[in-house]
Amino acid sequence: SLSLLIYDLILNVLFTCMFLYPVYKSPNLSPRLKLIAKRTLIAAFIALLTSVVNICVLTVLHGKELGAICLGSCGLDTTVNALVRIFFPFPF
Repeated sequence: SLSLLIYDLILNVLFTCMFLYPVYKSPNLSPRLKLIAKRTLIAAFIALLTSVVNICVLTVLHGKELGAICLGSCGLDTTVNALVRIFFPFPF
Protein backbone atom coordinates (compact mmCIF):
# COMPACT_ATOMS: atom_id res chain seq x y z
CA SER A 1 0.00 0.00 0.00
CA LEU A 2 3.02 2.25 0.40
CA SER A 3 3.66 1.93 -3.34
CA LEU A 4 0.08 3.11 -3.95
CA LEU A 5 0.72 6.15 -1.77
CA ILE A 6 3.92 7.06 -3.62
CA TYR A 7 2.24 6.47 -7.00
CA ASP A 8 -0.69 8.70 -6.03
CA LEU A 9 1.59 11.47 -4.78
CA ILE A 10 3.81 11.46 -7.86
CA LEU A 11 0.93 11.47 -10.33
CA ASN A 12 -1.02 14.20 -8.55
CA VAL A 13 2.00 16.48 -8.28
CA LEU A 14 3.03 15.78 -11.87
CA PHE A 15 -0.41 16.50 -13.35
CA THR A 16 -0.84 19.63 -11.26
CA CYS A 17 2.55 20.93 -12.38
CA MET A 18 1.79 20.08 -16.01
CA PHE A 19 -1.39 22.16 -15.76
CA LEU A 20 -0.06 25.13 -13.84
CA TYR A 21 3.40 25.58 -15.39
CA PRO A 22 2.12 26.90 -18.75
CA VAL A 23 -0.43 29.08 -16.97
CA TYR A 24 2.17 30.84 -14.83
CA LYS A 25 4.72 31.16 -17.65
CA SER A 26 2.31 32.81 -20.09
CA PRO A 27 2.81 36.60 -19.96
CA ASN A 28 -0.52 37.60 -21.51
CA LEU A 29 -3.00 35.95 -19.14
CA SER A 30 -5.54 37.90 -17.21
CA PRO A 31 -5.11 38.29 -13.45
CA ARG A 32 -8.45 36.54 -12.93
CA LEU A 33 -7.23 33.43 -14.75
CA LYS A 34 -4.06 33.40 -12.66
CA LEU A 35 -6.18 33.70 -9.51
CA ILE A 36 -8.29 30.74 -10.60
CA ALA A 37 -5.10 28.76 -11.31
CA LYS A 38 -3.76 29.58 -7.84
CA ARG A 39 -7.04 28.52 -6.22
CA THR A 40 -6.99 25.33 -8.29
CA LEU A 41 -3.50 24.59 -6.98
CA ILE A 42 -4.70 24.97 -3.40
CA ALA A 43 -7.73 22.77 -4.13
CA ALA A 44 -5.49 20.10 -5.64
CA PHE A 45 -3.29 20.22 -2.55
CA ILE A 46 -6.31 19.76 -0.24
CA ALA A 47 -7.58 16.87 -2.35
CA LEU A 48 -4.13 15.29 -2.33
CA LEU A 49 -3.90 15.69 1.43
CA THR A 50 -7.19 13.86 2.03
CA SER A 51 -6.14 11.04 -0.29
CA VAL A 52 -2.76 10.72 1.43
CA VAL A 53 -4.40 10.56 4.85
CA ASN A 54 -6.79 7.86 3.62
CA ILE A 55 -3.99 5.75 2.13
CA CYS A 56 -1.83 6.27 5.24
CA VAL A 57 -4.64 4.91 7.41
CA LEU A 58 -4.83 1.86 5.16
CA THR A 59 -1.06 1.44 5.33
CA VAL A 60 -0.85 1.79 9.13
CA LEU A 61 -3.63 -0.75 9.65
CA HIS A 62 -2.04 -3.10 7.07
CA GLY A 63 -5.34 -3.26 5.18
CA LYS A 64 -7.03 -5.07 8.08
CA GLU A 65 -9.61 -2.49 9.03
CA LEU A 66 -13.32 -3.14 9.28
CA GLY A 67 -15.29 -2.88 6.07
CA ALA A 68 -17.49 -0.11 7.44
CA ILE A 69 -14.46 1.98 8.43
CA CYS A 70 -12.88 1.49 5.02
CA LEU A 71 -16.13 2.37 3.25
CA GLY A 72 -16.61 5.43 5.45
CA SER A 73 -13.08 6.76 5.03
CA CYS A 74 -13.07 6.18 1.27
CA GLY A 75 -16.52 7.76 0.95
CA LEU A 76 -15.43 10.77 3.00
CA ASP A 77 -12.26 11.09 0.95
CA THR A 78 -14.23 11.03 -2.30
CA THR A 79 -16.81 13.52 -1.00
CA VAL A 80 -14.17 15.99 0.23
CA ASN A 81 -12.28 15.71 -3.06
CA ALA A 82 -15.43 16.36 -5.09
CA LEU A 83 -16.53 19.32 -2.96
CA VAL A 84 -13.10 20.92 -2.98
CA ARG A 85 -12.66 20.52 -6.72
CA ILE A 86 -16.14 21.84 -7.49
CA PHE A 87 -16.39 24.81 -5.14
CA PHE A 88 -12.87 25.96 -4.32
CA PRO A 89 -11.51 27.08 -7.74
CA PHE A 90 -14.27 29.64 -8.32
CA PRO A 91 -14.14 33.06 -6.68
CA PHE A 92 -16.84 33.75 -4.13
